[in-house]
Amino acid sequence: MIYLTENQHDSSLTLVQNNRTLGKLIYRITRDKHSLFASSIQVTDTTVLVDLGSATISDTLSEKDGQIVIDRKWQINKPGKWKLHCLFEVGDDSLNNWVVPAVMYDENRRGQGHYPKGGLNIGWSFREDRMPIPSCSILHNDKTFISLHSDPADKEKDLSSIKTFQSEGHTFFDIQVPYCEEPGTYREKGLFLGGLAGRSESVYSLKKQDLPFNYSRRFYLNCREDLENPAFIYRYLSEKALDGNPPHREKKFPLSWSRIAGLKLNHIQFLIHKDPKRGVYGLKMGKGNGFFQLWYGRLIASFLGRNIEAATILARLAQETGQEKLLDQAEQIARFFVKGAQDNGGYYDSYNLKKHCWESYCGPDPEKKLSTGFNTRSTGEAMLYFLRLDSLLKSQGREIPEIHTMIRKTVRFFLDHQLQGEDGGSYGRWWSREGELLDGETSNGAHIIPFLIEYEKLFGKSEEITASLIKAADYYGRMIENNDFYGDTLDADCVDKEAAMILLRSFMDLYEHMGNPEYLDKAEIAASYILSWTWTYNVPFRPGSKAAQQGIQTLGLTSVSVGHHHLDFIGFYSAYDFLRLWKARGEESWKAYAHLLMDACSQLIATETNRLGRSKDFLGWQPEQINQTNWDYAHHWLGSKGDFRFCDAWVVVLTLGSMLDIRQRFPEELSFTLER
Repeated sequence: MIYLTENQHDSSLTLVQNNRTLGKLIYRITRDKHSLFASSIQVTDTTVLVDLGSATISDTLSEKDGQIVIDRKWQINKPGKWKLHCLFEVGDDSLNNWVVPAVMYDENRRGQGHYPKGGLNIGWSFREDRMPIPSCSILHNDKTFISLHSDPADKEKDLSSIKTFQSEGHTFFDIQVPYCEEPGTYREKGLFLGGLAGRSESVYSLKKQDLPFNYSRRFYLNCREDLENPAFIYRYLSEKALDGNPPHREKKFPLSWSRIAGLKLNHIQFLIHKDPKRGVYGLKMGKGNGFFQLWYGRLIASFLGRNIEAATILARLAQETGQEKLLDQAEQIARFFVKGAQDNGGYYDSYNLKKHCWESYCGPDPEKKLSTGFNTRSTGEAMLYFLRLDSLLKSQGREIPEIHTMIRKTVRFFLDHQLQGEDGGSYGRWWSREGELLDGETSNGAHIIPFLIEYEKLFGKSEEITASLIKAADYYGRMIENNDFYGDTLDADCVDKEAAMILLRSFMDLYEHMGNPEYLDKAEIAASYILSWTWTYNVPFRPGSKAAQQGIQTLGLTSVSVGHHHLDFIGFYSAYDFLRLWKARGEESWKAYAHLLMDACSQLIATETNRLGRSKDFLGWQPEQINQTNWDYAHHWLGSKGDFRFCDAWVVVLTLGSMLDIRQRFPEELSFTLER
């Protein structure tokens, strides 16, 4: 039950829900940068009429499953440059942890970069198309949260923003239509310039012939007091934004899964680079990236290249189709990449085509000391797929003894070098060539967990490995409990989604391998956090933009990090784990989310009839980056909202690999044959 009490002295309305005062709706509108407040407020049950002189506001408030819904209508009767507001003063001043999904997590204190940082005292305002729930801001403590968000804009000119700020000891949410971003606008990662530009905004410029101007928008206020973990806020709000279960798309994407599989295999083979004189063989990190191709002169075993997973895919499809060529390609990739192994168990996953040497990829702007070492994530990913590839090759009459030797050394390295003391249980992040720890933080070390579990599955349980996994589960479990998800991607150092992805994968593996229900609880927290990066609506794009021409639907796509404000197709990886969570928990919503992710990843694939602006050689290409807001990875003058770009090997390998994994374990959820 909600109750409304008008406060004529400060142009506000007090909201009370279930005997708890949530705060005040303050009636304000801006004309020519001057604020106008209510001259009168009339309340009848749950209807509010507000007179602001040259404008009026009409609110109808309702409650649905604990969520307060505000249906607001404005009428403007005077020319000028207008901005509309939904301004709310939060009643509980103890809620001082602040989150804007996919943009700001408790001041973005973790990591380095040119992205927005800082707290409520700064007064950050972000436009709705940066976040997966439109214009959403959340305040919380350990047990309680309150949030405000909007429904999505129908047109780009109506994009809103939300500002969260403090004044006179109180905290306010201010949704503005059209948007205003302040004190700065995050336009690019900052590889060339600073990343943050100045304040930006839009207004409704109304002339006499535009009057009266009528506009309506719906806003949602949520408050709960029974949190088990802050990450569950995101699942709760995601389900509210989706109105219960994830919806079916109004317009289906045209390609069948069988056709998609064939196109993706075509693209994998297109990316293969050969240099017989040097014995080099494998997928290039990417092709056709113009000026930025300078960064793509590598063959990478994991992360952005995922060559060993690609070889695993080729070997699986060779087994399925009987095509010897695919098995030959898988074997050649394996024989080349085993050369990155170090005698001490370390692994250099990246071969530099210009320098003709092995190194470890760590982004375009790494610290000098790190670029000379090897990375735990890269090593863990590569070794996991080496294990699987080795089994597949042996089952088809191919054997590479060096693979098993390398794997045993790597297992030994991480058992011997697992951290002790305060960081006890961590497998570290970066290691020197000599095996000295360079950096022990972030979730990178969790990539060793699936590798060690796979090793035990193939070669039997070991007391030493089991003890190591229990220590690791304790260390990385604390990261999950504390919502400390950051620094997993290697081309940024900040809060990101990929940290939660590997922690979800690791704790589902731990649960299925060891049966401890606490591991399943941790996995569910990580999965809920991933939903804070999962789009619940379709962003409107400017007609004529590449995104509009292709009919891109952002619903179900995921954004990357607080440093990377773009969308990608990595969600397929988590769809597999959401299905595992569904089976373990029996909650249908996790299956629905899995299908939402899978479906979103089935769009924007180059075909014979729609090459996405590329040559016929790029059939099966799927862009690495979709710009759903005014941001670009490198330089916003080269492309911004509505653009898509970059050919990166990881996209085709991860998505096809995930398709095969889901088909193998959940054939009732995804079924296809290879169609070429």
